Amino acid sequence: MKRLIFMAFVCLIFGIQVNVHAQCTTGCTNTITLSSSSQTISYTFSGPNQTLCIVKSGSVVGNATITSGTINVANQSNATICYGPNVVFASGVAINNLNNPFTLNNYGTMQNALTLGNGQTINNFGTVSGSITMNSGSINNQSGGAFSASNFTMNGGTFVNNSGSSFNLPTSFTVNGGSFSGAGNFTVNGNFVTNSGTTSIGGPATVTGNLTTNTAVPFGSTLNVGGSFVSNSGAITIAGAATITGGLTTNTAFTASSNLSVGLNLLTNSGSFSVAGTTGVGGITTLNTAATFTGAATLGGNVVINSGTTNFPAGASITGNLTNHATINFSGALIATGTINNTGTITSASGSCKTLCGSSIINSGTISSTSGPRINVCSTPVGGTQTNLTTNITPTANVTGLNATNSGGTVSGSFTHASPLPGGYLVLRKAGSNFVSADFPLSNTTYTVGSVIGSATVIAILNNTTNTFSNTPGSCGDFFFSVVSASNNAGTCGTYRTVSLAGVGPVNVTSSAAATISYSGSPWCTTAGAQAVIQTGTAGGTYSSTSGLSINPTTGLITPSTSTPGNYVVNYNIAASGGCPAVDANATISIISVGAASSSPTVNINTAIPTVTHPTSNVTGIGTPTGLPAGVTASWASNIITIIGTPTVTGTFYYSIPVTGGGCNATGTITVIGNNVLDNLNLTAATPSAVAYGLRRLSSAYTGAALQIRR
Repeated sequence: MKRLIFMAFVCLIFGIQVNVHAQCTTGCTNTITLSSSSQTISYTFSGPNQTLCIVKSGSVVGNATITSGTINVANQSNATICYGPNVVFASGVAINNLNNPFTLNNYGTMQNALTLGNGQTINNFGTVSGSITMNSGSINNQSGGAFSASNFTMNGGTFVNNSGSSFNLPTSFTVNGGSFSGAGNFTVNGNFVTNSGTTSIGGPATVTGNLTTNTAVPFGSTLNVGGSFVSNSGAITIAGAATITGGLTTNTAFTASSNLSVGLNLLTNSGSFSVAGTTGVGGITTLNTAATFTGAATLGGNVVINSGTTNFPAGASITGNLTNHATINFSGALIATGTINNTGTITSASGSCKTLCGSSIINSGTISSTSGPRINVCSTPVGGTQTNLTTNITPTANVTGLNATNSGGTVSGSFTHASPLPGGYLVLRKAGSNFVSADFPLSNTTYTVGSVIGSATVIAILNNTTNTFSNTPGSCGDFFFSVVSASNNAGTCGTYRTVSLAGVGPVNVTSSAAATISYSGSPWCTTAGAQAVIQTGTAGGTYSSTSGLSINPTTGLITPSTSTPGNYVVNYNIAASGGCPAVDANATISIISVGAASSSPTVNINTAIPTVTHPTSNVTGIGTPTGLPAGVTASWASNIITIIGTPTVTGTFYYSIPVTGGGCNATGTITVIGNNVLDNLNLTAATPSAVAYGLRRLSSAYTGAALQIRR
């Protein structure tokens, strides 16, 4: 270890204590620069109002750790110690003579143990991980600072956990005095106890163990407790959602402004209890004080109410028994899966639908609706005072004879109903298998079309005068249907019960999809225009054929000009869907072609023409030609039209030869002239211009010969 004592007089400020020194770079009386990653120090203050700055040299990579040494305040008043960034004070470093006030500004890491007394302050911008005992003085955990003392004992003084900072203790924490406050994150990995002093936690709070408060504690954000929470003295307020994995026991006023979740038992002994959001309790709930559950309450065990007034303005669901010796005021539904035993008062003053349900109701007190509609009770209360109640009991079965048939994918049903109940009927559909008990509606539960109950779906809600329904499942297969009667007592609550039902099935639902397609005018020549499909039935399918046919897959439009001649089957397909099979429709079409003439000959009369051919494709023969000169014929074989013969007349002949099936013709021109020019000259009754023309022809034909013209 290299031992360095470096003292440099930088500045002396008389009468002023500087608490924060810009990460130990300004306002320093003396500066120790650590030039290696591991070394020792020794420093003694020589006068009052001095500031010692300990910083790391820029040549040191990473942290510079002081492994041992001492800083002696030496009874000097207003001493300031500043740890710079990346400076680590290991546990072996001691600050001696702590009898006088001093300020410690930490931008590095404090691993050394420290006990704070009167007038002594830690401003933490870095990390504090050593053992801290706070008897007096103050700690300011500044924004960006991390306070994670290995052991923190708070007996007095002031601790401020500022916004943006982190308070995260690895062990349990007890406040025995002083003041703890601030809006920074708060985490205790163990138990948290407040015994004395004042505690206010403004940021999100997490306690992994048990939380015990013997003082008032306001929680300004969320609270998560991994164990149990016991409040013994002083009011508890929680601004955010609270989750308590264990039980909650309140011996003081308790107010939760958001949701509350308690994993085990809830016990209130003293002070008011109020939850503004929803409440969930996993175990037994025992209320010995007034309580208000503003949001819906889900209570997972037996509920015992011994004292005060309990308000359930959004109703409550209790898995177990409800025992009431005090007063309950509720709206909506108050439902217990077990027995309701009432020796006090259960009342409902508001709401259009009021339901009180238990497996049985034993009443030696009062159950009443003080205003608005009556309370709908699932079973008749036994004993006590009952005011404005309507008993919802199981009536005589009244739904029978359900029938359902399928037509084109739509199921039509009808049933017989006698003595219809006010609530009408709920129609259910289930695919693939018959109904089981889990598929039927629960007592005093409101459903709408589309509600899912078990594996069944609500497909219709009918009034009590309707006994038919229609439903299109939208898929194919076996379906079961059931109609359930609703005894909702004058229709105020819409509460459906499995009081009377009829079922039918399976009803086999098949697809309503069907289609036909055809084309007009086939076969078509490749010179023909685009050809549209004639489609009937279900639209939305896809058209296809074999390679060579130019067809639009969406519209079925065929383009002969870009198709290869041949015979084709066009398929129209509606894909299988929802258990329904695919639908196919077909049409057969043909594309044919005739090529141009191999030549357009000019021949003398009585002279055989050179063979003229026309190639064809997908043609089976020809019809009767027109326009051929006498002596010339046409024939077809092996996809070739052949024209041969010896013309016996003169002229220009424009012929047309139809191919079998129509749509295409082979066309061309044959010119036939006489053997002698005089054979083509007829001066009889000719006009002068014709005579002149004839003479010119003669002159051309007999150049160099003597020509005499006589009349």
